Amino acid sequence: MSFKADLTEVQLHCFRSYLEALGLQSYKDFTVYLLCNSVRAYKGSAANREFIREIVEPYPFVKVADPERFKYDIEIRLDYDDVVNHDFILDVVATAKATRLDTFVISYQPIYYNSFTDEYYKGPIDYNKNCPSMVMALVQKKEKVKGVYDRPHNIYHQHISDIVQRPTGFAYIQVHGENVKNEIPPKSYKI
Repeated sequence: MSFKADLTEVQLHCFRSYLEALGLQSYKDFTVYLLCNSVRAYKGSAANREFIREIVEPYPFVKVADPERFKYDIEIRLDYDDVVNHDFILDVVATAKATRLDTFVISYQPIYYNSFTDEYYKGPIDYNKNCPSMVMALVQKKEKVKGVYDRPHNIYHQHISDIVQRPTGFAYIQVHGENVKNEIPPKSYKI
């Protein structure tokens, strides 16, 4: 996420859509965190270890369930202008439970939504094990030692090598002209 200036009405509208989409999730046991003021600080793992990471801009992320009850930790990277379908978090949890790895990333293939024209696009990049998408979940079934924003998404595979890929239909990137990193990529096609 990268802003040209302070949040505008368009960006606030996108963030409202983001929160509405999360409010409609069929799986309800999660918390939304907003990382801001250039510092990320939260309590993690059963040992209640504190994790602090430097972040340049405000980033929201979603944390699923209570690690004590759920037995492992899930963080979802979901920018303020991304929207997800109502079963997105349910799919994250189901994929986390079904995957027999201790630490891995779940990468969701996004669809671009042009909010000016009300059109959907498939981008030219098929995110894969060598380049997870910007909509991803970090699952750690033992000790929590990493964070979903520790690396940029396109090189996260260098940080966590096990990537589980999920198809389109779960995540949508809103293209609205006020996030300099969100635009319809060249060679995208309308769907």
